[in-house]
Amino acid sequence: MEGMRCEVVYKLDQLLKLLVLLVAMLGLLLDLLKLLLLDQGLDQNRLLQLLKPLLLK
Repeated sequence: MEGMRCEVVYKLDQLLKLLVLLVAMLGLLLDLLKLLLLDQGLDQNRLLQLLKPLLLK
């Protein structure tokens, strides 16, 4: 029983680390997207209008 509990905790720990990594990568991607779009001459308000539908889903 104790070994199984340990395994579950380990798997949850791995999932949590993966989730943190995914969130960090998403943040980097959003920063990159923002840089690319701002480089194209779009201002931040326009960027927010573009991203709102994606974020509200």
